[in-house]
Amino acid sequence: MGRKDAVTKRFCSDRVRFADLVNGVYFDGRSVIHSEDLTVSGESYTQPLEYTGQEEKRQYQERVRDIKMLHKYGSTIRILAIEHQSYIDYGMPVRCMEYDVLEYRKQMEELKAQNLQEKRLSTSHERLCGMRKTDRLWPTYTLCLYLGEEPWDGPRSLQDMMDFGEDAGDMKELFADYPFRLYCVNEEHDFSMFHTQLRCVFELLPLRKDKKRLLEKLTGDEAYSHMDEDSLEFLSVVMDNPAIWKKRHKFKKSEKETEDTGKNKEEEYDMCQAIRELIEDGKQEGLSEGIKVGRSEGIKEGRLDALKQSVENLMKSLSISLEKACELLGSSQEDYEVLRQIVNR
Repeated sequence: MGRKDAVTKRFCSDRVRFADLVNGVYFDGRSVIHSEDLTVSGESYTQPLEYTGQEEKRQYQERVRDIKMLHKYGSTIRILAIEHQSYIDYGMPVRCMEYDVLEYRKQMEELKAQNLQEKRLSTSHERLCGMRKTDRLWPTYTLCLYLGEEPWDGPRSLQDMMDFGEDAGDMKELFADYPFRLYCVNEEHDFSMFHTQLRCVFELLPLRKDKKRLLEKLTGDEAYSHMDEDSLEFLSVVMDNPAIWKKRHKFKKSEKETEDTGKNKEEEYDMCQAIRELIEDGKQEGLSEGIKVGRSEGIKEGRLDALKQSVENLMKSLSISLEKACELLGSSQEDYEVLRQIVNR
């Protein structure tokens, strides 16, 4: 398991955040699922492969979910699961369906073993299938949480993966589709249904490549000055910016007593300060690198194409004029006059 998967799994496995995510996506923020009713459950399913009896040892296949919780509501138990994705999986509906089938198969095997052990089977039909007429399974709900940057252009249902051919007509209507619940953070605009720091985290992800709007969002919400350590680490890996985590001690606020107990201390981080300083660091690095490359390739070697590229890079990264870029690169007036005709502005 890579660092990104491990951090994401840890972040979403927190019962309070897990409940908030499910309530936000499924119930528009209504408090239907409560964290105290959730129990972390084993995520793996082990299935025997085809066995002919000739092999020395029986072979098994293990499939592992990302996150699985048992939700206990009175005498009822439900399975709530999350599959988190940072890339587009064009087979995701089948993959989620397979996890659900493995879950139901596991429950059936456990029921059959219990029925046999306790001699519960009374009719010939029950003895043949191993299950009683009154046996019931726990319903399973799988949510695919997409955290990637690229727009999701994959299938959103099992039907989207089918080739019905031309003039399918009624055959398409007869197809038994399988519901696939997909939540793409980068497609959303309203995150008010989330009540934990999921809201703060999710609001930033669609803006990860827009520095101006990112800073506007950070400076306009006081909550970003009080980010917890888990949220900071999660943002660091999802935004692919390890410096946020490596330099976290610079953005750590003084410890304060929590309002709940008045005794326990919690660590808070100023995300606004973090992003502002990282953007400024990036500008300085870009400036230094741009000047270095421009001088070595554009001036010293006299290649106009290289000089043009260096100028355009500086103009784009620092949002400055052609004249200012040429000044930073030490270009001559003659170079400037030529660049005026060929540089894209």
